[in-house]
Amino acid sequence: MMGGDAVPGVFDFGACGMSDSVQLLRQWKLLQRLSDEQDGVLLSQLASELAVSTRTVRRDLSVLQAAGFPLSEQLGGRGVKRWRMQSLSPQLQVGYADLISVMMSRRLLEPMAGTPFWDGHQRLLRKIRGVLGERAVRYCQQLSGMLQSSGFGVSDYTRRGELLDALLLGMEERRWVRVRYRGGAAEGGGEWQQVGPLGLIWHNGSLYLIAWSAKRGEVRNYKVDRMDAAEAEGGASEQFAVPEGFSLESWQSTAFGVYRGTGERMWEIRIRFRAGSARYVQESWWHGTQVFVEQPDGGVELQLRLNDLTAVSKWVLGFGSSATVLAPAELQQLVRQEAAALLRDLDELDRGGSENTASP
Repeated sequence: MMGGDAVPGVFDFGACGMSDSVQLLRQWKLLQRLSDEQDGVLLSQLASELAVSTRTVRRDLSVLQAAGFPLSEQLGGRGVKRWRMQSLSPQLQVGYADLISVMMSRRLLEPMAGTPFWDGHQRLLRKIRGVLGERAVRYCQQLSGMLQSSGFGVSDYTRRGELLDALLLGMEERRWVRVRYRGGAAEGGGEWQQVGPLGLIWHNGSLYLIAWSAKRGEVRNYKVDRMDAAEAEGGASEQFAVPEGFSLESWQSTAFGVYRGTGERMWEIRIRFRAGSARYVQESWWHGTQVFVEQPDGGVELQLRLNDLTAVSKWVLGFGSSATVLAPAELQQLVRQEAAALLRDLDELDRGGSENTASP
C-alpha cells in the first residue's frame, strides 16, 4: 500500500491558520522592501506602507531576525535610525552553476506570469543576467531550450496583476473584495459578488481563489480566470470574519483538487484501474487520503475519502474503460448517468442530429 499526505499547489504559507498567513504575508513584504533598499528604511515609513503600527512592524522584524535574516537597525546621518538588510553576497555562496539553474527554471515558472511570485523571480533573473554577462546569458538560453513546458491547458495571468494584487490585499488585511465573476456556464460580464479571500490554490494549470462567500454564507472556490475585475473594499475597520479554525490545507484535505462538497458526509471511494493505467495513476498525487492496493492482475485499486462525488465522477470518466467504480453505489450511478448522456449524444449524431445537441 502507498499513501500520501502532502498538499501540492496550495499557497497556504505553511500549515498555519489565517492569522498566521496574514502575518507571513506582511513579513514577506518587509523582506522584499528591505532587500530592495540598500540605504535602509525608517521604521515609521515601513509602518505607513504596511498600514500597521510601528509596534507591529518591530515585532515582525524581530520574528524575521529570529528566523536568521540579517536585519538590523543602524544609526545613520543626523542620528536617524534605519532598518537594513545585510547583502547576501558574503554569506550566500552561490556558484555559476546555481545561477544557471535559476535561469533555466524560468520556463517552469512561466504559468505564474502576472503573479507576485513571478515578479520576484523576474527581479532575480535581471540581477543574474547582470552578473553573467551577455554571452553567458545566450548560452543559458540555449540550455533552457532543452527544457520545455507543454502549456497544455495552462492559464495566462500576464494581464491580471492588478486583479491578483486586490485578492492578495484582501487576504493580507482580511478585507472584503468585490469580484465580477462569470460562472462556468455564464455569458456576458458576470455578476458582482462580495468575497473574503482566504487563499489561492494552483490546480490543473489555473489559479483558484478559496474565499468566504457573503452571498452563500460558506467557503467556496472561484476560478481566477473567470474574474473580470476585483476591488478591495473599505479598510481595516471593515474586515470579514474568518471561519473559526480555518486553514487552507485542512479545507483541501477533503476536496478533490479544488472541488469540495458542503455536506458533512465522508464517502469511502474505491476505484479499480486496469494494468494499462495502473502505473500512471500510481505515479501521481491525487488526494491526501489516497491509498493504492495492488491487484494480482497488475491493476491497482485507489481508495479515497471525499465529501463530494461530482468532481471525482468526471475524473473517472476520463479513463474510459480502464477505470471501474467499486464503491459507493452513488458514485457508480453518477458515472452511469454521464456515460448514458454521452451515448445519447453520439446516437443523435448517428441519426443525423446536430453536433450542437445538448445533453438533457
